Amino acid sequence: MKKVLFVCSGNTCRSPMAEGYLNFRLKKDGSDKEWTAISGGLHTMSGLPAHPQSKECAEADHIDLSAHRSQPITENLVNDSSLIFTMTSEHKRELLEHFPEAQLKVYSFKELPSIKRDIPDPIGLGTDVYHHVYEDIKKGVDEIHEMIIKRESPTQRE
Repeated sequence: MKKVLFVCSGNTCRSPMAEGYLNFRLKKDGSDKEWTAISGGLHTMSGLPAHPQSKECAEADHIDLSAHRSQPITENLVNDSSLIFTMTSEHKRELLEHFPEAQLKVYSFKELPSIKRDIPDPIGLGTDVYHHVYEDIKKGVDEIHEMIIKRESPTQRE
């Protein structure tokens, strides 16, 4: 099975929302037999739950993040992933610093034509910020989903 890895800092806010939403889209169209989404954090420990406001945002789309537990980015996660999307350009830089061999499969949300900017960290900010971040993530994930279905690479969409 091919994997899309979403990467943020703590793996409790942004990347779990992206993972949950892509898996929702894949299941909805039957592509979940070939693809799955996973997530991890560059600055996290294992076992933290998704942030309550991230869970609330996802629940609006009937996506349940209650079973999510954070995990740090590892060599195995990177190697096992077909595509990797980071929430910010800085995350991409840091990931490639540790795993330069992944260069051809790592993209930031900023590189998606529908987004063209980093996805900011909503931690510690209000519910409105979480909802805006989730809407941006959904827009980017919709584009990623379309690429997967059409078997395009992110560079073909520029």
